[in-house]
Amino acid sequence: MIQPRHPGTPVILRENPLSANTKEFRGRLERLGFCVALATGKDELCSQLDRHNGPMALLLNTALSAEEIADSLSLAADSMRPSHITPLAVGATPGLAVREALGRGGVTLAALEPLDDATLRFQINRAFLAERQAGRARLENRAPWNVPVTFLSEGRQRRADLYNLSRHGAFLETIRPVQPGAQIEFTLPLPHGPAQIRGEIVHTNSPGYKRRTRAPVGIGVRFEPLPDANQTELDEAVASRCTTLLL
Repeated sequence: MIQPRHPGTPVILRENPLSANTKEFRGRLERLGFCVALATGKDELCSQLDRHNGPMALLLNTALSAEEIADSLSLAADSMRPSHITPLAVGATPGLAVREALGRGGVTLAALEPLDDATLRFQINRAFLAERQAGRARLENRAPWNVPVTFLSEGRQRRADLYNLSRHGAFLETIRPVQPGAQIEFTLPLPHGPAQIRGEIVHTNSPGYKRRTRAPVGIGVRFEPLPDANQTELDEAVASRCTTLLL
């Protein structure tokens, strides 16, 4: 699904200039709705850091050397707006030297292969949320959960992709969102078996009026209380998934 670009919220992609996948990965980010500023060297990174005034997510390819990682993080820290920049490690699982360089630079968020679009989008948005100084922060763990579901609402069955999940709700990506206030039912696959979910649609991100410009088109759902066994399993599954998204 092609999303519009949003120049006010740039993603700086610090890439290896010799990487054959740079163009492909940049295109993938743009299809997800992000405005990408490519930096294949220190001078380009400095230029991009100086050029943008708003919040930024700095994507660091784990194929960079430990020295390049350290230099990039040092430049970001020396920026006039360091609190507005959140780094995110992307790519293959880093080796020891790169992992140590990321750790010394304070990088905690990661989007490592194998990487689906939902997780990539979620982690970049999480980076933007991490640096945000104002606004309401989430009070519970939330994790990407990329599985197809069929939901029932307003007497009709519809297809969707589960985008993210928490103990009290979820966001479902669907091209035909249902309006807030509608009731919804669907089966949620959990590690030890399915759970039957009932809830209410509490917000809509529709194609013509997107409240969340970097999020997919779809619906936010608030769950009705689950049986204790299902709730415990859901909490454990979300917590486990969250740990895989950190270095």
